[in-house]
Parts: sequence; structure tokens; C-alpha cells
Amino acid sequence: MIDIRTLADIASLSETVDLECKLAAGKDGKGQLPADFWPTYSAFANTHGGVILLGVKEKQGRFSLHGVINLGERAGSGLPKIRQGWETAGGTLHLFDSFEPYDQTRLEMFWGDMAVETGKMTGKVFDLLTSNPSLTIPELAAGLRKSESTIERAIRELRKVGRIQRVGSRKDGCWKLVDDVDQ
Repeated sequence: MIDIRTLADIASLSETVDLECKLAAGKDGKGQLPADFWPTYSAFANTHGGVILLGVKEKQGRFSLHGVINLGERAGSGLPKIRQGWETAGGTLHLFDSFEPYDQTRLEMFWGDMAVETGKMTGKVFDLLTSNPSLTIPELAAGLRKSESTIERAIRELRKVGRIQRVGSRKDGCWKLVDDVDQ
């Protein structure tokens, strides 16, 4: 099996009897199997097999990544949601960018006061409530595969440290999450 983790790994490739690279960009540049894909596939099927890498271009013995539409355009789009949820839960988040030997971003997530004030279960309950504040105790218990009494203890602890408040009735209400900034 080929282990490709970085752009440097792609650059170090060479086609062999069991590795073939195909551009797969299509006429419109939005991706399509190349016409010579099926003969290669058939040749591998009739021998000991092989690997066909789509979206990899070879030019003068050098390989590069091409035709992977919407991959780079979406990279990082979920980070604001991750940051908001993590910081709401009392944590801090740090990003570190480096460009050598290849572009990469390292994300480090640290627990803030919540890790000291509450246990693992309260953190899990808080995370679920962050994603859906209208969850009921039975729904939380089912989602975490814990008993309702365990969830009630976690909620009591979260209320005690001022992280959540109930707004409305048990049936029709929802949870209000309190940020550290608001305290």
C-alpha cells in the first residue's frame, strides 16, 4: 500500500508496474475519468493488481496534485464553528502555521476553567448542549448512553458553576449556555 501524507510524498512518486497516475481533470476541469483509465484498470485486474492515483499529474518525471476541485476552497471553513464551540465550553484554541517543508496548520486545543471545575461527563453534556440547547434530559441520556440520574448530576454541577441555566419548562424550554466572558 502506498502511504501518501504530504505533497512531498506526491513529488517523490514514480510510476511502476503497479502504480499509475492519472490527471482526471476532464474537459471542463471539474473532474472526469480519463479515456485511458479503463485499459489501465483492466491491465491491473489481469495481473497482480496495482494503484491508480487520480488527480496526480506527471510532467517530465515530476508529480503534482491537480484537479481536486473544492478541496482547497473548503479547507478551514469549519474552524470558526470549532473555535466558537470550544471557547464557549471554556477552552482556548491556538493555530500555528508553517510552510516548510510543506504548508501545514497545527491546531492546539486547551481546556480552560471548565476542566478544573467539572468532570468529563459534565463536559460531554455541555458539548451536546452547545450543539443543541433544546435537548431534554432523556435525550441527553440517550445520546451519551448514560442514565438520566447521571445526566441530572452533570446538569446540577453545570448549574452550580454557572455554565448553564434552564429557560422555560422542562418540556418546552431550552438551556441557556453561559460564556466565561459573561460571568
